[in-house]
This record gives sequence, structure tokens and C-alpha cells, in this order.
Amino acid sequence: MGTYGEESDAFYDIHQDQVGVDLVSGAAGQVRFGSGRNVIGCDYEIINVGQTGVNTVGFWSRNGGFSVVPPDSRHTHKKTGFVSDEKLGNITWPGGGREKPRGWVIADSASPLKIVVPNRVSFVEFVTEENNSSHQIKGLCIDIFKEALKFVPYSVPYIFESFGDGHSSPNYKHIIQMVTDGVYDAAVGDFAIVPTRSKLVDFSQPYASTGLVVVIPTNDDNPTWIFLRPFTIRLWCVVLASFLIIAVVIWILEHRINEDFRGPPRKQLITMILFSFSTLFKRNQEDTISNLARLVMIVWLFLLMVLTASYTANLTSILTMNAIADFVSYCRWREVVAIFVDDEYGRNGISVLGDALAKKRAKISYKAAFRPGADKSSLHDLLVSANLMESRIFVVHVNPDSGLNVFSVAKSLGMMESGYVWIATDWLLTAWDSGLDPKTMDLLQGVVAFRHYTPESNEKRRFKARWKSLRTKETSGGGDFNSYAMYAYDTVWLVARALDVFFSQGNTVTFSTDPNLRKTNGTNIKFSALSVFNEGERFLQVIHEMNYTGLTGQIEFDSEKNRINPAYDVININSRGPHRVGYWSNHTGFSVEPPETFYSKPPNTSTEHQRLNEIIWPGGVTKPPRGWVFPDNGEPLKIGVPNRVSYKNYASEEKNQLGVKGYCIDIFEAAVELLPYPVPRTYILYGDGKRNPSYDNLVNEVASNNFDAAVGDITIVTNRTKFVDFTQPFMESGLVVVAPVKGAKSSPWSFLKPFTVEMWAVTGLLFLFVGAIIWILEHRFNEEFRGPPRRQIITVFWLVPSS
Repeated sequence: MGTYGEESDAFYDIHQDQVGVDLVSGAAGQVRFGSGRNVIGCDYEIINVGQTGVNTVGFWSRNGGFSVVPPDSRHTHKKTGFVSDEKLGNITWPGGGREKPRGWVIADSASPLKIVVPNRVSFVEFVTEENNSSHQIKGLCIDIFKEALKFVPYSVPYIFESFGDGHSSPNYKHIIQMVTDGVYDAAVGDFAIVPTRSKLVDFSQPYASTGLVVVIPTNDDNPTWIFLRPFTIRLWCVVLASFLIIAVVIWILEHRINEDFRGPPRKQLITMILFSFSTLFKRNQEDTISNLARLVMIVWLFLLMVLTASYTANLTSILTMNAIADFVSYCRWREVVAIFVDDEYGRNGISVLGDALAKKRAKISYKAAFRPGADKSSLHDLLVSANLMESRIFVVHVNPDSGLNVFSVAKSLGMMESGYVWIATDWLLTAWDSGLDPKTMDLLQGVVAFRHYTPESNEKRRFKARWKSLRTKETSGGGDFNSYAMYAYDTVWLVARALDVFFSQGNTVTFSTDPNLRKTNGTNIKFSALSVFNEGERFLQVIHEMNYTGLTGQIEFDSEKNRINPAYDVININSRGPHRVGYWSNHTGFSVEPPETFYSKPPNTSTEHQRLNEIIWPGGVTKPPRGWVFPDNGEPLKIGVPNRVSYKNYASEEKNQLGVKGYCIDIFEAAVELLPYPVPRTYILYGDGKRNPSYDNLVNEVASNNFDAAVGDITIVTNRTKFVDFTQPFMESGLVVVAPVKGAKSSPWSFLKPFTVEMWAVTGLLFLFVGAIIWILEHRFNEEFRGPPRRQIITVFWLVPSS
């Protein structure tokens, strides 16, 4: 794509004294500046590279959108804003095809969809499981689902799983809840679409008057390599560069006076790299002699400590974000605003939060980042911009040194009042437990925070007692040590216990040298410093097999080397200080009982089992906030209405306050009145009023955001559902007979009403006709049809009705 310009034989220089000129013609065409000093009418030429070379398939301009006509011929025309008016020429896509690519494929690693079906015992025509050796799933719903899949231009692997004991029809509420929880990917059956269910899952359009639907949730992934997420590509590059720089600096300072850094170039290079890298895990056996080298080592070890702490904090934030995402889903919110410090710790944590929210069908609507050490003025501007957004759910993921400033500025802006929600990650309670000033409690009223859960035990109480006895002075705020201190204590004991098991199994600690460095070539390099712990893998395996109870609870690792059943306290800060309102664990979700009481039971994170005690929100309210408002910079919804010339009872123009009227408008207005908040809206007629507009084009305008919605007698068809979402139909289309209702008196002669005068005449003529034919055919041979004329006439009239 390149900028478009008119052909010209000359170039024009715009000097400083010509900048104020409104209109200048140059090689690129007319150059005109707006009030904001932006070029007006900046156009683009759309290029397609094919086998025949470079081809122009169209143009784009702010005035006219896409078109096959050059923009200069359209600058005098006003842009309609309608997709139907925008066109491009044929595009040759990669591979030489002209058909627009779908843009996506089924992942090769995708597993078959798990589709649950109710095992009904009544109305089995809809769906049921055959009670024989095949256990085949069948029914109307299954047939429709299979037929629908035939229209999909790609294969969809799936398996059916029946739900129910076969003795009674299952609870459909439980089936939908399992789809919401990710136990199943979809459900097929005769599910009724009701408001409470539509809040949890998405339904297909109803395909029968009984309301049979297909329920489809979002996918849920469980990444195995979650522990590598804190290391971004940028962080890997910085760490590697630091290793190399430190290795070179130490070699420059030491190789002239230290025998350990001498020898052949290859061995010196290996020693440099190993010396720098091994400082991560153990003290080096190569001693530094130069004081400058020792100073460099002090700085380097300090940086390694920061790096290790940063990694630990990032990994911890990953677990915390999963708990926060569950809390947002528990409160039925769909959007949050993330306030975070703009460093590796903050960015990684918010990235994980975004992924976790997506699994719960929620999202981060606005990311407000500030630099480390930002002053209150910067935080003020940041929160003002965040407050203009729609969401009132704020997730604060910062460092303790700047976190309280965020709440201080928020309080000054009135953002700690009723209607707001503030959620803090584990940094807040870590700072509180470490001795936060109680005077800051007034800034944190109504905040919900998370803290690593450590179960109460005799060992924990005895440890606290011993710790207090060793302290010479109590810290302010009533905090002795935070949860990280207890985790550090358990880590030391974990290694000690693992060593005890390691030696009890008859293992020994031996080291061996690198076989590639056995030849010393007569040098004095201490290759013993490059020794390898031979039993290292076995010792690591012993650590992963450890299973004991520490201060932080049961310490055990799963097959992915993660600790089993991580848990958090859910804390609500009110006027009396931090108050626990429940717990969260990946085993049971939210509960008011300690997580360890559920570990003996199967995992259950379904919504109906989630529970927390009452939370006091900002402003002192106990009712959960709605979580959003109409943004201060928002505009009324633009709603397109077809300007019909026929069947105006559905929707048409009207000179009233709304500007439109009709049956569809009345239904929409009645639905809006049921909402617990105002919805500013304006109706915009679509069409010239001389003929009915194209409804396909109207749907395209909604898909292109020229309208926010459309209201009218719009039929739900397959092609349209690919671009926009429809409400559930409030009216069924089809052929009907409309007949008036007339009152009638009951009469004993009502049975004669079907016989009209014409009917009586036709019946009489048929009698005469049949009688004459019978007489003509019978009177010459049959004695019954002979005699005087009077007798013959009576015989004919008697024969026809008696037959």
C-alpha cells in the first residue's frame, strides 16, 4: 500500500512563510492542513502483487473509503459511510486464488470436542442413548447437529458423552454448568433458552419452536510451560548480554595476575563463560585477586539477586492472576482496567491476567501503565484517563513503594466511592504483613486483596512464638513476617529433608570433571572448579518426590513439577482492618471453608459451589457493584432503522420524539425500559423512503460499525449470522391464515348452512340427469320402468334418491 498522488511536472517548495496557506498544489496533489495541523485528504493506493506484476486494485481515502475510482475524482462527493458503496478490484491471494481466504485453520494439535448430551427417559425422540451394546446416541437434536456440521467447510472431530443414569431425565442446569466450567466443550439437546442460562453460555439460534439449541463455550488451555512465561525474549537477551559482559570484564581484570584465567584461548573462553554462569547457583572455585574484579562481582551478584527475585515475583503473579480471574468471573464482571508498573514484573503479570480473563470470557478493557517511581502528578493523569473508561473494576499490580500512592490519588479523585471496585494482587498484603503504617488504612477501605494461604497448625504457632521471643523490638502495624518468609523457611527445610532422604538411600556426593577439558597442556588452571555434580539429577528427583507438611501446608509436587493445590486468602479491608472473606484454590475455587478440608474430595470448581462471605465494597456498600458505567466520553448508540414504504406497521419514519415508530420499535423500547440503567440512543433511518432498503446492506453497516445496532423486521438467516449477533427471535415468520371472529346464534337448522342455493340447484339437476339416463337404458328391457307415464316418473324419482 502506498500513498497516492496526482501526476505533476513540477515540485513546489513550501517555505516557512507559506505554512499558513490553506491550499497548496504539489507533486502529491492538493496539500491542505486542518486545525490540528494534520493533512486533510491523505489517500492511499492499494497494490496487489501477482504473477503479472504489480496491479492497482483500488484506492482508499478518508472521504470515500474504498473505491476503484481514483480519490481525486471523489473529493467533491461526501462519503456515505456505507459498506455497500465501497468496492475493490479482484485480488490475487497467495497461491494464485481469487476467492478470499478464510484466514484460519483448525490447529493440528486440537483434541476432539467433548459434546455432552442428556440421557433422557422421556421425549426420547429429541435425544437419547440406545440401551444396547452399541450405546449409540441418536435423536432429532443429534441429526440436526450432524447435518449442520456437513455445511462447515472443514472437519470437526468430536465425541458424544451421555449425561444421566438412564432412570430419570438429567438436570439441564447441571449440564450447562459443566459446559461453563470447561468440563465439556459443547452440549447438544432440547435446551430451553432462558435468561439465566444465556448469562453463562452462548446459544445457537433456535431451530425448532420448542427451543432446541446447541451450547458452545470458549476453549480452555492449560499450558505446561507456565514457569517460563516470566522470561520474555527481551529478558533472555538482557541476561545473556549481562553474562558475556561480566565474563569479559572479569577476564580483563584477572588474566594478568590470576593463574585460573590463563592458558590456551579456548580454555580461557570456557573458564570465562562458566565463571559468569555458575554464579547463579554456587560460589566459584576460581578466586578473584583484583579488588576491581571483586567490586564487579559484588555488583553482579546483586543483579543476580534482583533477577532471581524478579523471576519469583513473576511466577507468583501468574498464580495470583488465575485467582483474580476467577474472582472477576465469580462476580459476573466482563471487563477490568489494569493499573500496573511498567516493568517486567508489571507487564508479565498483566499479560497473564489477560490470558486468564479470556478463559473466563472476560477481558482487560484498558491498560494504565506508569513508570517505576512515578510521582503523584503522573499517577493523577493516569487515573483520570482510566476513570473515563466504561469499566469500574480496577486491578492494581504494582510494587509496594508506589502502590499506596495509587490509592491516595484515587481517593483524592473520588474513585474510592460507591460503584468502584479495587482488586490488589499479593503485593498489598505482603507489605501489610511486613509492617504497614495503620494510618494508611483509610486509603484502602473496600479493597479486595489476595495473599498466599498458609493453614493454621501447631508447627506454625510454635514457630511464631519462637520468632517473637527472638525479636528485640516489635514492628509497627502488628506484622511480624509475611507469607514469603514462611515459604523461604519451608524451602530450606525442603532441601535439608531431601538431602537426608538422598543419603539414606545410599547415595553419595561425587563430582567429575568435564571430559573435554582433561588435557591441561601444562597449565596451572584449576579444572576442579569445573566439576559436575554427578548425582544432581537424582537429587532433583528426590526433591520432586518429597511429601511432608511444613509451615505453609502440604508440600508436594505434581508431574509438571508444580506445587499441588496452591491456595490464597481472599481479604477484604474495612474499617477494622484486613478481614478474610474466604479462600481460593485450584481444587475447589472459592469457599468459606479452609481449602484442605476439600482435598479428600474430587475437584469441584462449578459456579453453584462457589461461595464467599459478605464483602464491604468502597463506599461502605455490601451489594456487589454493577462494575461499569457509561463512559464520560461516550456517545449515544446509533441505531439503524429500515425506512420502509410497505408494511410500515413494523418500522417507519414518524414525526415524534424518537423519529420512528412501529411494532419492532415498541418491542425494543419496552426491552430497554427493563434495564436498570439508562441507554442513550438515536434512531437513524436507512433508505431513501421511496423503496424498501436492502436488509443485507443494513446488516453490513452494523458489522462495519457505521451503526451500533439495527432494529426492524430483520430475518435471521445463515449468511447474516456470520457478521452480526441477533437477539432471540420475538416473532416467527411463516404463512398464516388470518380470519375474523364473528358471533353466531345457535340454531337447530345450522347443519343446512353448508348447502347454498347453488348447491341445492346442482343437486336437483344431478337427480334429474341420472334418473333420465337410467330410464333410457332400462325401460325397454326392465318391467319396473314400464307402464303409464305417471308411474314411470315416480319410479325414476324414487330410484335416484334411494340409491
